[in-house]
Amino acid sequence: MLKNIKKILGVIGGALVIAGVFIPILNLGLFGKYSYFALGINGKIIFALAIISILLSIFGRFFFLIITSLGIFSVFAYDVWKFLKLKKNLTTFIQKFDQKNPNNILSKLIKSAFQSFDVGWGWIFIIFGAFILLIIFFTHVFERKFSVPQSQK
Repeated sequence: MLKNIKKILGVIGGALVIAGVFIPILNLGLFGKYSYFALGINGKIIFALAIISILLSIFGRFFFLIITSLGIFSVFAYDVWKFLKLKKNLTTFIQKFDQKNPNNILSKLIKSAFQSFDVGWGWIFIIFGAFILLIIFFTHVFERKFSVPQSQK
């Protein structure tokens, strides 16, 4: 019974990660909305890890979900770090450009374009799905560690 629930939750967790990969993760205002899959190879890596997680769940290999879920978290954390670093560098560039050209129309245009940068909803699905996969791994480990062997029943 519990194994079937873990299988279903594993498929749901993997499906949430896949949905998060295709839901817009960045809104760049004038430049459009971008999904994680369209941004580069890391979105495709997370997609592949989600597919592997679903297959592992279907075949009941819950122990290996630690690899896929931590892989998803790691790749995603790296991209968040890159995004924050880029945002910091752009902020510094805009401040320096604005100091050198205080009343320039280009400076105002760059500021307005940068202020429209926003984060989409896709990341919530990715984190929540990977968290479900991680919980399944831990329940599997604790279930095996604390279960009573058949001979002692």
